Amino acid sequence: MVGKWVVALAALVLAAQGLAAISASVDRSVVEEGSTFRLTIESDGAAVTPEALDVLRTDFRITGTREASSFTFLNGVQSVSKKVFVTLLPNRTGKLDIPSIEVGDDRTDPISITVIGLSSELRQRISEHAFIEIEAEPRSQFVQAPIRVVRRLYYSASAKIASSLPSLDNLPETRVIVTQADQTTNAELDGRSYNVVSQAFTIYPEKSGALVLPSFTVRVYLRSPDMRRQFQERRITSEPVHLDVLPIPDAYPPDQPWFPAYDIEMDRMLDPEDLSAVEVGATIRDEVSLVAVGLYGAAIPPISYRVPDGVRIYVDSPRTADGVRDGESVGNYFQNTNIVVTKPGEWVIDPVEITWWNLSEQRVDQVLLPEIRIATKVAPPIGEARAQPPSSPNESPGFSQDSNPEPRARETAGTPASSAIAHDGSWLLLAGVGVAGALLGAMAAVLIGRLDLPTSPKRGDAQRTPSARKFASRLQNADPAAKKRLLVDWVAANLEVDALTASRVIRSDSEGEAILRSLNSAIYGRGSTQSDVSAAQIIPFAQELLKTARSKSVLVPGLYEIQPAS
Repeated sequence: MVGKWVVALAALVLAAQGLAAISASVDRSVVEEGSTFRLTIESDGAAVTPEALDVLRTDFRITGTREASSFTFLNGVQSVSKKVFVTLLPNRTGKLDIPSIEVGDDRTDPISITVIGLSSELRQRISEHAFIEIEAEPRSQFVQAPIRVVRRLYYSASAKIASSLPSLDNLPETRVIVTQADQTTNAELDGRSYNVVSQAFTIYPEKSGALVLPSFTVRVYLRSPDMRRQFQERRITSEPVHLDVLPIPDAYPPDQPWFPAYDIEMDRMLDPEDLSAVEVGATIRDEVSLVAVGLYGAAIPPISYRVPDGVRIYVDSPRTADGVRDGESVGNYFQNTNIVVTKPGEWVIDPVEITWWNLSEQRVDQVLLPEIRIATKVAPPIGEARAQPPSSPNESPGFSQDSNPEPRARETAGTPASSAIAHDGSWLLLAGVGVAGALLGAMAAVLIGRLDLPTSPKRGDAQRTPSARKFASRLQNADPAAKKRLLVDWVAANLEVDALTASRVIRSDSEGEAILRSLNSAIYGRGSTQSDVSAAQIIPFAQELLKTARSKSVLVPGLYEIQPAS
């Protein structure tokens, strides 16, 4: 009889263990709107896959998961218990069901919870102390064109931030560039002071149609009004933002690459600048930089040349970079082209028109790279400039042979052999004296060079460095291209650097970059308002730039001050 009871008890224990092999529970069954609760799934070692939790996403947002395992040894038998903790945020109020979840070969039982709405008083209190603001401009934009997004979290002194603003990096079918990382400032609204955490992005949609910026949730701690608990956790959720992405406009030429931007800036440096007498086979370097305001560098289309038969071009791999200017994304594109003329003559490389869509004016515009005119000269054969070698062993080095041998024969007729020897001997004597004099001169130069004597400037220095007066005079009636050339040449001459380095020195200063930008707009602009810079603006800037560059000894700055995209 006792044996039967033992068997029955063992069966009950095994049945209880079987029931306890998998279970699910919540930490509370009544949840306040905007609050989270915890779902715990316990098993005897079976894993809970992320796919198994997808059934929860209909009515809940999964804000976190955590796992824990424990091992137990009883009478030499090991047992494993695994727990999965899932933090859930309800998507709506009312009665919600947590569906059955697959765990290994078994499933959990469904669980019901009730989500109660916040009172209007509490909702008002939360909104007074913490809220989210989102700006997205424009709400309707062309494909691959920029949409500026700014997100701000306001919170008062009665609130503490428990989680940061999420990023937008995972937004599908878009390219996102961070133009401002999280930044905290202060603001005052309706007589209340707030701390403000803000972040900014530029979004480039990759296809037309509807684009939704999803809502996001931030955890904050609000001071309890009854002071029973110092702070209470609350969650504030943003509203989704709906955007409309337009296709490429019909007015844009279909044979041109799509190039949307708010403004285009272009600069060109030719080395050498004077192409009126270029040797055949010599290399001309054409450095072109494009700045697209509102676009990223990789989206800027390459520059293509049409060259005549006697010209070959070799394009280096373009370089791109992304930057930020006044909160706006800026794309930088650099293309270096080596131009080689293979035949003598006069050659013209056609101007290059770059078509782009002006987002500010909503129209098609062009910028123009002017034509390049090259006049060549044939390089002299190797050794042509050297003196011709003597035609006979008896001809003295350094003297040309007489073109009429007959008079020479009459001069030497009847001259004794000893006279010829004497003539040769005198020449050798003079040569020896000359060599000795040269050696003495070199020794004297070395000795003088060791003395600390003051040196005078080279005669050509004053000619190479133009005076400020001449520089100002030439600027007065110059066109934009001449002004740019005069400015670059004057800085290069005074700093004793090449023109490319001088251009980079000018661009290292914000005022210099603005001057070159205006000049380039006047030189290369087409279809938009062209601007120019007066001599009265250029002269004081150039003089101040020289002082700064010399004092800092910085002559090779970066072409653009670029903030890396994160």
